[in-house]
Amino acid sequence: MGWSVILLTAPENKNLAREETIKISSRKIALRVITLYCLCIFTVGLNVPYQDTQLRKLAEDDGIKGGHFSVFVLAAIREHVPVLPHFLNGFFVFSATTTGINSLYGASRLLHAIATLPDAWPRWGWTESIRTRLEQTRHGVPMNAVIVSWLVSFIAFLSTRDDSAKVLERMTTFSASCSLIVYALNCVTFLLFFKELDQIACGFRDRELAITPETRFQFNRSAKLQYPYRSHLQWLRALYGLVICVLMIVFGAWRTVIPPFSSADFVASYIAIPIFFMISGAYFVSSRGWRPSRWHQQAEKLYGLEAIGPIVVADPNQREPCEYCGVRHRRGQFAWPRGKGMHKQKAWAITEWIWAWLK
Repeated sequence: MGWSVILLTAPENKNLAREETIKISSRKIALRVITLYCLCIFTVGLNVPYQDTQLRKLAEDDGIKGGHFSVFVLAAIREHVPVLPHFLNGFFVFSATTTGINSLYGASRLLHAIATLPDAWPRWGWTESIRTRLEQTRHGVPMNAVIVSWLVSFIAFLSTRDDSAKVLERMTTFSASCSLIVYALNCVTFLLFFKELDQIACGFRDRELAITPETRFQFNRSAKLQYPYRSHLQWLRALYGLVICVLMIVFGAWRTVIPPFSSADFVASYIAIPIFFMISGAYFVSSRGWRPSRWHQQAEKLYGLEAIGPIVVADPNQREPCEYCGVRHRRGQFAWPRGKGMHKQKAWAITEWIWAWLK
């Protein structure tokens, strides 16, 4: 859980059509997560056997513990490396701090985005006052939203006592369930968006959206030059993500139903599901009435898609030459300079490509 940060940072990015920062950052985080996780699992698997007693204790204990229960620390202890466990614990503290800062950024931007939507708030005087204050920014930063989001972090002090740590663990479980619901909805949203794009590209929405054959080409996802924000089999990946998220929401807390049954843990694991349906039902009733048939009719209409067009990226042949290698190419895309006597430009092209993907 952290991929959504790319989406949250999009409004504060540079020119998306020219810089393509969203595309590069998406691929970067995918490569880093897959590579680092696979290397970490492979390394730990070589050093910590599955029958290790400390590892079994870690697997059987669901409580929130310190870094000394990490499999990496176990690997360092088994290999008798004296300094590495302390270094790893310090790194865990640093990692948790950066994760907290990352979460604070995302929470404040989401709160500010909600504050910019008056329809998402009750029509009361005091709520309108809160909304306007959260909508305010200072030098482009929503400071009020940052402060409100930061105040929530004080619940972390629940971990100072053993009895309160269980409450914090249940709150973490509830937060994870909510995040899985959000990710499942993201997959559903993309599948619907993918369907709309295909209908527009095939010409089924020309009259409704007043689209000409020239502009229809901009919605064609097979056009590599004008549509770079895509990957292979995106719809299948979104469907896979939806299925896995639903399975994790339903069966992720299967231990809570095994005796001894804990009603508090069960509620913390599954209370997010009825809350989601209650909030969604209240929204549909308030915005579309009590008749479910009207919900489906209005859901078929486009909301906002007709007012925006796709971001058309310029053809590489029409771009300005790169200031380093002199070749017209996209940022993060490797292009080999042609011609003789261009050893310096070729070296710059390789260096620029490596730097764009590593920094």
